[in-house]
Amino acid sequence: MSFVGTLRDHKVTLFTHTSTTTAMVLAGLLLWSAPLALYITAWRTVSASDSVNTLWSVNVGVHCGVGALVVVEALVTVGRFWPLQTAIIGGATYVTFSVAGLLGYHASTDDGVAIVASALACACVANAVLVSILFELFHRGLVVPAARVSLQTTILPVGGVLSARRSSSV
Repeated sequence: MSFVGTLRDHKVTLFTHTSTTTAMVLAGLLLWSAPLALYITAWRTVSASDSVNTLWSVNVGVHCGVGALVVVEALVTVGRFWPLQTAIIGGATYVTFSVAGLLGYHASTDDGVAIVASALACACVANAVLVSILFELFHRGLVVPAARVSLQTTILPVGGVLSARRSSSV
């Protein structure tokens, strides 16, 4: 089972049919690659000090690392390993906040503001999509699908009283 399969099983918006699922995976790839292209463009074309260029290179590296971790999460841990999700969300948040700081720097030097502002906007949209999908999955997961719930009947040793309880295979 993949994370996309989990999204499909829980009927998360736009993940219910194969065609829309493919479109969402491609949209995810676009939402990862657009900020990356803008980070690289800003890093390579906007004049800045060595320390600012180093920060851009770190952002590119962290963004690539986060992308690799997202692939691992989607195919291996299927959203069920919170430390990996922490690394993904933490890395993406670091890059986004760092780009916001770089926007302030570039605004003060009046160089590359449009590229950096575009990079920040792309990062914010990508982060919002990721978190929104996770929130919808979380909220849909609060309601356990009927197929995963069974009724267990137990005879208790005290007085032979029969009780029933619901259990979930979650």
